[in-house]
Amino acid sequence: MSEELPKLKKNQRKESILDSALKVMCEKGIDATTMREIAKVEGISETLLYRFFKNKQEIFFALIQSRAERTFQGLEELVETIKGMIPDPKVTLPIILKLGKNKMLENKDIISLMIKEKEKMKGQFKGMKSFTEGSMNGSFAIKLFERFQKLQFDSIFTNYFQRCQTEGNLRTDIEPKYVARMFLGLMIPPTLPPFVGFKNPMNGFDEEALDEFIQAQTEIFLQGILPVKKK
Repeated sequence: MSEELPKLKKNQRKESILDSALKVMCEKGIDATTMREIAKVEGISETLLYRFFKNKQEIFFALIQSRAERTFQGLEELVETIKGMIPDPKVTLPIILKLGKNKMLENKDIISLMIKEKEKMKGQFKGMKSFTEGSMNGSFAIKLFERFQKLQFDSIFTNYFQRCQTEGNLRTDIEPKYVARMFLGLMIPPTLPPFVGFKNPMNGFDEEALDEFIQAQTEIFLQGILPVKKK
């Protein structure tokens, strides 16, 4: 195979390889994916692929790192958006949840892949020093946690609901900080199966089911926090 490729910088080619690898892994699963297939989809030789990555496990780990970075960039944008929103839950909470859903869908392929491969995760990185000596279980995971903490979602939403309360758009008998924590629980559900195709998780998210769930949880949440209008 010729190695005459579109002129891409090294980092661009690396990201392009990750996109190609994700496409193959989503279709076949990690175990059934080969370096040859990844190279074929990328349109490069297998020899050139090995110049970027030693094996598919290294590619998968790089995928997680890359998508984590994209996710945090999106979350940082979301934080800035929330700061400028009008203090009216009825108007803005559906928008916030929709924005959160969109950020989730931007990463639906890697999320679906990780859900499918969750039982095999440890095995995928067996023998890799970058993984077993702390990259994922230690320093990498810690860095993700610390970066998430720096987003200060708890404080951002507490401030938002305090503003809502000041404007008369939140019940006066409830604490804004607790409302904030409850709302964060809606934005970051503990499990995702309801939004994944049941017959084949690699089909991706069921966006219609996700939209229905978001609308239902928004309505229930609003009923509990909005002031009761006097007749």
